[in-house]
Amino acid sequence: MTELTRRTLLAGTAATAATALGPRSVITPAAANAPCPTISIKDFLAGAEAQALSNDERGMIVNQGIELLKSFYAHLPIKRVMYGADPLERLRLLQQRLPWLTSDRQFHAEMLGTFASLHDMHTVYQLPQPYAMAHAWLPFKVESCVEGGQRKYIVSRVADDFTHATFQPGVEVRYWSGVPIARAAQLAGGEGANPGARHALGLARLTYRHLRWQLPPEEEFAIVRYLAGGQELDISIPWNVSTNPDRSGLCDVDPTGTCTEVEQIQKFRKFLYRPYDFCHQFSDEDPELISTPDGDFGYIRIFTFERKVSDDQFVADFRAKVDRLAGSVKGLIVDVRDNGGGATRASERIVQFVAPTPGTIDPIRLYFVATPVTLQLCKLGAPVQGLGPNGLTTWIPSIERALQAGAPFSDSFEYTSKGACNVADRRVFPHPVIVVTSALTYSAGEYFVAGFQDHGGMILSVDETTGGGGAGVRQDFELSQFFVDANQTSPLRDLSKDAGFKVAFRRAMRSGLSTGRDFEDIGIARNKSYAMTRNDLLNNNQDLKKEAIRLLLQMPSPT
Repeated sequence: MTELTRRTLLAGTAATAATALGPRSVITPAAANAPCPTISIKDFLAGAEAQALSNDERGMIVNQGIELLKSFYAHLPIKRVMYGADPLERLRLLQQRLPWLTSDRQFHAEMLGTFASLHDMHTVYQLPQPYAMAHAWLPFKVESCVEGGQRKYIVSRVADDFTHATFQPGVEVRYWSGVPIARAAQLAGGEGANPGARHALGLARLTYRHLRWQLPPEEEFAIVRYLAGGQELDISIPWNVSTNPDRSGLCDVDPTGTCTEVEQIQKFRKFLYRPYDFCHQFSDEDPELISTPDGDFGYIRIFTFERKVSDDQFVADFRAKVDRLAGSVKGLIVDVRDNGGGATRASERIVQFVAPTPGTIDPIRLYFVATPVTLQLCKLGAPVQGLGPNGLTTWIPSIERALQAGAPFSDSFEYTSKGACNVADRRVFPHPVIVVTSALTYSAGEYFVAGFQDHGGMILSVDETTGGGGAGVRQDFELSQFFVDANQTSPLRDLSKDAGFKVAFRRAMRSGLSTGRDFEDIGIARNKSYAMTRNDLLNNNQDLKKEAIRLLLQMPSPT
C-alpha cells in the first residue's frame, strides 16, 4: 500500500504577507522514484511549445476524432438535437485549417472546444505530453453553501504549509480575478451536462485542472477577493504546475481502466488535503458509527468505484461493512457525493445489499449506435467477451436490423449479469438506507444511484441531479486493441506522444421503476433536497449527516 505525503510537494510554498506562495522548488514525493518538478504556468508553457506536435501528428489526431465520433459515439444523434452540435463538421473544417494554426495551444483549444460542445465528460480529447502528466493547482479549495437563504462560497481547505494571516478556512470568496465568484464558476464549467454539473465542475476547476483534459489557465495567478473579519481583502496566488506520472493504475487491477475528470479531481483533492491511500476506495477502513439520542446510525463514504481491488473483492468488502452494521444501527447513510465512477459492475452489484425491496434487482441496460463499425466490433468474438455476460453477440441481430431499417440504435441488454446482482444468499439490510449524492456523482456512481432509486431507495442530494454520465466508455487504444486481438484491421491508429481520446461507445438505459429512461445529460433526480452549510464544509458534513438521520427516522424498515 502506497501513501504520498504532501509536505515535500508544498516545500517552499508557505504564504507570506505579500504573496501567497514562496519560491518553487523541485520536490520528490515520498512515493515517487523521480523528481516531480513544480513550476510556473509560464515555464510550463515554454517547455510545452518546445515539444510541439508536427502538422502530420495534428492531422492524425483530427482523423482519429472523426472516426471515433462517426463510428462509435453512442450519443451523437441525440447530442446533435439537444445542443445543435456538429462536431464532425467542426473537425473536418479543422483538417483544412491545420496549416494555418500557429501553436499547439491553439490546436488543443480547437480540439477541446469541439468535444466540449457535446457536454459529455465521457467523450473527450486527451492532450499529449507534456500535458498528459501535468496538474495545475492552487493550494486551497472553494466550496459553496447556503446561509440566510443565499449561496456563499467558502474556502473550506488549505494545503499543508500554506500560511497566511487572513486567508484561511472559513473566509468567504467574493470575486475571482475580478469576476463575481458564481459567474466565474459558471464560465469554468460551461460544458457540464446540466446546470448542477456545470456549477460543481466549474467550482472545482477554479483551483485544480488536470492538463490531460484542460488547458492551463490563461492567467499566471489568481486574484481572489475575500471577506475576512468584516473586511474585503485581495490576495494574489500564482498557479503551480506539477508534473508527475499518472498513478491511477498503481493499484488498479485493470490498468487500462478509464478515469473521468471528476475522478481525477477527487484524487488530487485527497492527495493535497489528506494522506493519499491509492489502494482504498472508502473514506475509512471501518464504517463510521454516529451516536444520537435516537440510537446509532452507520455512515459509509465511497469516494470512487475505480478499481483498486477486483470487483469481487470490492463487493465483498462493501457487503462485510453493511453486515457489520445490520445488527447495531437503526439506519445507514451511503454517501457517494463527488464519486466520479469507475467499475460499473462493482457499483451495480452492491445495490442488492442496500436496496429496500426484496425482489429481483434488474441491472442497467446498454445499447449501441448502429453503424457498420459497431456491428463489426460486436462480431469480434473472444476479444470482446468481457463486454457483456455473453460477450457482444446479444447485440448483433438488433444492430443488423437497425442498419437495414435506417434506425439509429440497437436494442438494449445487460452489461452486469442479473445473477451477479442477485446472489443466492442476498440479505436485505433490515433498517432504512439513504444514499447521498451531488452533481459530481458521475458515471458508475450514477449506475449505483439509479439502481438504488429504481428499486425503491431514497436519494438525498445537495444538487438537483447527478452529473448526467449515462454510458459505457473506453479509450481509443482499447477499442483498437479489440480489433488487433481478433486479427482484424483496426479503424483506429496509434497516436504520437500519448495523445488520445475517450468515447462513450454504449448508451445506458435505466431499469426497475424507471425502465426505459436514459440518464445521459439529465442525471438522476433527487427525492429529497439539502443545502450544504458552512458547518458541513468546515466540520466533516455534520449538518448533512443530521439531516440524513432525521429522514431515516421517518422511513419504514424494509419488509
